[in-house]
Amino acid sequence: MKIRDLPPHTVREHPRAKRVILRVKCGVVQVTVPRGFPRQRVGAILEAHHAWLQRHLDETNTPQVEVPERVALPALGREFPVVCCPAKRPYVQAVGDHLRLGVSDAPRQECLLLCRWLQNLAQSVLPGWCAQTARRSGLSDYARVQVRRQKTRWGSFSMKKTISLNCKLLFFPPEVVEYVMVHELAHSRHKGHGSAFQALVRSLVPHCSSSEAILRVPGQWVPQWVEVE
Repeated sequence: MKIRDLPPHTVREHPRAKRVILRVKCGVVQVTVPRGFPRQRVGAILEAHHAWLQRHLDETNTPQVEVPERVALPALGREFPVVCCPAKRPYVQAVGDHLRLGVSDAPRQECLLLCRWLQNLAQSVLPGWCAQTARRSGLSDYARVQVRRQKTRWGSFSMKKTISLNCKLLFFPPEVVEYVMVHELAHSRHKGHGSAFQALVRSLVPHCSSSEAILRVPGQWVPQWVEVE
């Protein structure tokens, strides 16, 4: 399942807005919409204005990566405040309900440490979650689950029946994670994305349309610090 290549953006409703307004500021697209505007349409609007947005994004300086004040993970219903402590070398340590982050004026390296912590947490949670989903759906013909921090896919199903899941899924609601899991598990029965595959997924995931809409605008859920290289 591929990630849509949408630019980083925010969406804000304005009571006096009569139409959708796009602005680019500090490397982020600011989308202003009228009150009640369907959020699932934002992705299509950004795609339609891709060339204009890319031109203006290229003209702005990409903001420096910043260490987050907290890490919210809707998939798990948990939020971890980040407590920064001066240190000679960056480190990250889970202490109770918060993260202790040793900082040494190297935000990129500190964010990479948070990414490693996120991937380790996802590795401890997602395989078991996927196994439960497989049992409920009757789609247990897979070999193993691995967790990665992919750039272009939320998940995949290999010829060796290995399911790969993106650790960034933890930033989405639980039903979206379930949808991605069922999507990949369904490939154990149907290799392509034909009508039989779609019918199977929709029979198992009643909320698939809303989950697909959320995945089309990942910038509203996945923070920028986790995209650091």
